[in-house]
Amino acid sequence: MERLPNLRSLEVKFYGPTDHRGDRIRIRDLRGIIEKPLWISYSYTHDNAHDQAREHLESLGWSFVGQSMLPETNLLLTDDFRRESWELSEVSAVSQEVQA
Repeated sequence: MERLPNLRSLEVKFYGPTDHRGDRIRIRDLRGIIEKPLWISYSYTHDNAHDQAREHLESLGWSFVGQSMLPETNLLLTDDFRRESWELSEVSAVSQEVQA
């Protein structure tokens, strides 16, 4: 049997407005490597929260190999386990040495 690749899942979930905040998107690392979720304001220039989250993360240097659309949330799938923060510049030197 062929071995399936191990992938890292990032959960993308849309939150509607409240009395204190506008529409927003939460991006969460389900692996737990990045403990704090990333919140971004929702922009109506995009068709949906999933596309906006993907575009935002790609602008931070993330790359994705797949996705999964679920009823309440969506997942972006990456094979990058080195990243320890949302920003590429904050990838630790130790993690980079492990990959070499």
